[in-house]
Amino acid sequence: MENIILIAISFMATISIIHGIFLVFSRKYYVWFTSYVWKRKNETNKESGEFQNRWVRAVTSLLLGVILVWFLISVLI
Repeated sequence: MENIILIAISFMATISIIHGIFLVFSRKYYVWFTSYVWKRKNETNKESGEFQNRWVRAVTSLLLGVILVWFLISVLI
């Protein structure tokens, strides 16, 4: 049972880190993500607002991934 929880946490960390990297480097992924999740494109934001929003989401996702990886390392050691 403990192995299943560790596998789930490592999967979440991997997805979170990949998601953050894609948010940083791909504007098309950001537009697809926002339109898919919220069922609308965020067209009211200006370019700078959209850029700032993308960076906030990317940093949050990467930070979550790093925290999950740190948790996994502390549990496994």
